Amino acid sequence: MAVITVITNAGLTVFTMTVFDDFSLTIRLWIFLIFQWICFSTQYIVMEVIPDIPEEIEIQIQRTEHICEKIIEQVSDEPDEVHEESSKVDSGPSIVLQEYPRYGGSYTNGPDNIFTRNMV
Repeated sequence: MAVITVITNAGLTVFTMTVFDDFSLTIRLWIFLIFQWICFSTQYIVMEVIPDIPEEIEIQIQRTEHICEKIIEQVSDEPDEVHEESSKVDSGPSIVLQEYPRYGGSYTNGPDNIFTRNMV
């Protein structure tokens, strides 16, 4: 869109202003082309000097991406890191499953989530 604007404004400036009436058509075409390239060069320099996104906004975007990775995708800080919470098995309270008086005891949920036989 900016290219069309530059071409249109250059054409209007060179071919409709009375300042350039004394020049021949060939000279006006050269002025038209030179004016276009001066405008394109100025646009390019301004685009390179002024960033599209301010540095503060880029930092916030990176922060948001980092938070999304940590919370939503559950990515750890280090690749080899093991979370304590995920490696622990919740054994819960010791539960008596069923008593077997004939066999002499009951089975309970012991340490490390292993069922052990308790002799009474």
